[in-house]
Amino acid sequence: MAGPTGPTGPTGPTGPTGPTGTSNLVQSNSVDLSSDASTGQPTFQTLLSLILTTTGGNLLIWSSYAVSLFGLAVLPAEVDFQLTVDGNPLRGNGISLDEANEPETGSLLARVTGLAAGAHTVALQWRVTNSQTAQIRPFSQPGRESATLVAVETLV
Repeated sequence: MAGPTGPTGPTGPTGPTGPTGTSNLVQSNSVDLSSDASTGQPTFQTLLSLILTTTGGNLLIWSSYAVSLFGLAVLPAEVDFQLTVDGNPLRGNGISLDEANEPETGSLLARVTGLAAGAHTVALQWRVTNSQTAQIRPFSQPGRESATLVAVETLV
């Protein structure tokens, strides 16, 4: 039969630092709408854009927005949004608005793979139907209306 356990010995020296893990994030860029904007155009117009010079990785693109119709609008109306890279549409959605000056929110997310290295323009575009005027007013309606565009280059 063994005797009682003896006292714990002194702590040994600290070992070497292990290897640093890899990050899948290469770079990111973002832009917020900083002044009030409106459109009455039935064709897509650029609301926000940014340029990202990629290394040839993949992009995750995200946008969010809160939009309303101007004043004495004929209701309902639809405001369409789309994400583009170098002018090529990726994803889109529409928001049906049925009350003037009352914002509705939306968001879009797109993943782009196999993008060549170089400078690329990422954009959020919008248009409105029924000859209405859509508005996003981060200056005159802070906390109620806004638009943001984010692009992230990743390795995966």
